[in-house]
Amino acid sequence: MQAAPSFRELSLTQFAERLASPDPVPGGGSASAVAAALGASLVAMVANLTQGKAATSEAELELLAIAEAAQQVKDVLVLAVDEDTLAFNGYMDALRLPKGTEE
Repeated sequence: MQAAPSFRELSLTQFAERLASPDPVPGGGSASAVAAALGASLVAMVANLTQGKAATSEAELELLAIAEAAQQVKDVLVLAVDEDTLAFNGYMDALRLPKGTEE
């Protein structure tokens, strides 16, 4: 099995170019992970921007918890960009195995 490139290390422009290429990876799973990571990042941004403006200390704590949770979700989703590629490559490797044998 060949090593998969790290798509999460590419710039946004580079990732979009690779996504538009005729190569099968990155694919829909990786693109979905990027989109979801951006959404989680926006949640964190709003929670961070709102801190210091909440009406109560309880609301401040809730905003902090939301910001931290959104950051964690974003981190998991960014890892999923490359995990999707690894899973797809494993599937393709399995398809290349000899047919009609136990292997």
